Amino acid sequence: MTQEAARVGLDRSVGWGGLLMWALGSVLAGLASCGPASTSSDWDAAIGFYRQKVARDPRLYPAYAQLGASYLARARVTLDPADVAAAREALDRSVQIQPSFAAYKTMAAVSNFSHRFNDAIRWAQRAHEASPEDGAVTAQLVEAYLGLGRIDDAAALLQLDQPPADYYRVVAMGHWLAAQPRMDDAVDAYVAAAQLAREAQVDELAVWAQVRAAGLVLDAGRADEARQYLEAGARLRPDDFWLRVHQAELREAEGRLDEALAIYERLLRQTPNPTIHAQAWAVARRLGRPDRARRHFKAADAGLRRALDAGEVYTLEALAALYLEADVELDRARELAQRNLEFNPAASARALLASIEQRLDAAGLDADSP
Repeated sequence: MTQEAARVGLDRSVGWGGLLMWALGSVLAGLASCGPASTSSDWDAAIGFYRQKVARDPRLYPAYAQLGASYLARARVTLDPADVAAAREALDRSVQIQPSFAAYKTMAAVSNFSHRFNDAIRWAQRAHEASPEDGAVTAQLVEAYLGLGRIDDAAALLQLDQPPADYYRVVAMGHWLAAQPRMDDAVDAYVAAAQLAREAQVDELAVWAQVRAAGLVLDAGRADEARQYLEAGARLRPDDFWLRVHQAELREAEGRLDEALAIYERLLRQTPNPTIHAQAWAVARRLGRPDRARRHFKAADAGLRRALDAGEVYTLEALAALYLEADVELDRARELAQRNLEFNPAASARALLASIEQRLDAAGLDADSP
């Protein structure tokens, strides 16, 4: 990993396939703090290194901030609530010892990732006061406003009458355009961001932007276009975690289901992730392999519920969408989707609740019943 990539950090928007865009898209939540998407084991060494540093010097506040960023980076690929809690703890300790721009910015990233968008705004504003020109902090604020459905506030931050000045603002512009939804314009923004990253010789950030563009066109059913973005990313970092996930999604779109399932299961052997288990469940079900489908569904369900049991809210939408797709526990799915709206009132969250209520109506159930 390059020094620049370690300094900035990365985050698809929700549902359980959509949660892949969130965990990638919450790359905007992490864009400014931790590092590029990777397997969980790649972050174990960093976590161990910074834990040793703070053990030797318990008041070394920069090391606590780096420790928090490393826990967040691992959480982004595992969705493990224990890592989210550990990130908050390390960053709280850093701020208690000495408030700093790095700790504020990383705490904003943790808050965006965990769908605590009001907290993200508070932390990002502190970071902005310390460094008003930092484009990554602007991107974090845009992410938080979009999570709250405050599209106009996000637009005001982006200063739409001026061209974006740096990679992070171009990425933030892409995220804002995608929320409209102005998908073609959003794709153009991510492609432009990838070019900026290539010119700066930061391949990790270039791959992230290419993968984000591929995710949008895949969701729009444009597999041929997605292929070119993924091929461009693979030339730079063929083993990138989220690149491999999207390569599997491309195989699905092309009807190459056995290949898609093989990629998902290979990734899961490296890094347990409930949203990828959900993807693997859907493919195994389409292939008519019930035993593997049940195994992946069980793992997806347990992993997404684990975060909720820990008091987190960032998997509410994904779990509701999983139940909707499986056509199980629809009353529970509605409860989850309703609670999700308390934290994430964006358009995707409202659309999910509407879909669940339509399914309940079609099943002859009262969508307003307790």
